[in-house]
Amino acid sequence: MLIKTKTLWNGFASVSTILIDRCVEKKESMDIQYGDSIMVIPLEKLNEPDWIHKKSYKDKFKNRKYKLYNFKFIETRNVNQERLKV
Repeated sequence: MLIKTKTLWNGFASVSTILIDRCVEKKESMDIQYGDSIMVIPLEKLNEPDWIHKKSYKDKFKNRKYKLYNFKFIETRNVNQERLKV
């Protein structure tokens, strides 16, 4: 599952537990894209974030609660490299 983010906070990408649960259900890894850089988080590492927000947030569309998991953004691929393969 590819997730695009516009902002990194101190080098961390925040991901909601809703998206993490969706990846676990589909049994696939998560790709986080920031600009032209892509970081791949394998399925087994999704529940091992570098940092978890203590506060819970409320989804404004489906009225459910979630937390934010932060992962240190480390580029594993580049969007331009992906285009060359095609």
